[in-house]
Amino acid sequence: MKLVMFAPQTSLLECAFLGDAAARDKFSLIIAEGVEPKLEASMYLDGEDNENELKQVLGDTQGAYNLTPDDVMVTGKNGMLIAGPNSRKHEALLIQYLQLHGRNMFLRVFFTRTFILGDELRTIRTMIENNEKDPTTVNKVRARLGVAARDVILMTETVGYMEDSLHVTVLPPIPAPPDLAGKELHRILNNDFLIHNLKKRVRDLQKNIQGAANELASLTRMTDVINSRQVRQQSRRRRRHRRGYLTTSLSSAGLRHSH
Repeated sequence: MKLVMFAPQTSLLECAFLGDAAARDKFSLIIAEGVEPKLEASMYLDGEDNENELKQVLGDTQGAYNLTPDDVMVTGKNGMLIAGPNSRKHEALLIQYLQLHGRNMFLRVFFTRTFILGDELRTIRTMIENNEKDPTTVNKVRARLGVAARDVILMTETVGYMEDSLHVTVLPPIPAPPDLAGKELHRILNNDFLIHNLKKRVRDLQKNIQGAANELASLTRMTDVINSRQVRQQSRRRRRHRRGYLTTSLSSAGLRHSH
């Protein structure tokens, strides 16, 4: 299924996923009234047929839980299955977890993206420090700084949206339901802790991106200094060339006059 997104949203995703947003990992939530064969939760992680079938849907399995004698939940890298007669009673809790886990998956990718940006800025700094070896350094550096500046703007905007999406008005706390399945589900999912953890990671990301923005500004100033120096050097060379040309011309004119 292809999501409908506006161009700005697509730009943010493509920046985060380095132009490969369509191949990003997805997480599925499967709610069923029952599962065959009906087993105790741990039996689904038998390392054999039962687990192998679940892996085809959920990815690498991570845990299995008995919510009640009739309800079971199995989690995996790419999805979660909850099955039983009470499975639909707590959709709000499950949907909130799905939202939080999606943000968690995105933040993991986004942290890696900030490291890639940092590596690029370090490469640019090395190019600037060795500018005398290549007279075309300024043009190359400016092109790369332009791309980095665009990335910083998009990443700053993205992390701002992430911060807004974790606000209590968007993700209000959901109290533990009174029934056994709901209480156990609330305990296992632990959505309140996920929200707290995501907020902390978003703050860390904001610091990382601000550091990158400061480094970008510093590199831009260094590039301007090098460019100004090169312009002055070229101006001095042109003046010396003109003086040499005039001296040669006058000497030639003096020789013709003497003849």
